Amino acid sequence: ESLTERRKVVENERLPIVDTLFSYVIDWNTNTRHSTEAQIIIQILFSITSPEKILQLPNGQKCIESLLPYTGQP
Repeated sequence: ESLTERRKVVENERLPIVDTLFSYVIDWNTNTRHSTEAQIIIQILFSITSPEKILQLPNGQKCIESLLPYTGQP
């Protein structure tokens, strides 16, 4: 296997984990007690996952729509 093929395998295995994390972060982000940690995790998830991949997740569109009202604007 080439490095590119291996990278694709790792990325595909990571996507279910990212989807699960987004589900948790949605709940955490709505609670001021956990919102700071949730924002850090959101930043990490967006830095390691392309917008296209996020939208391909089973709950991707729902996650984005759910996070928008609670995410601060720069």
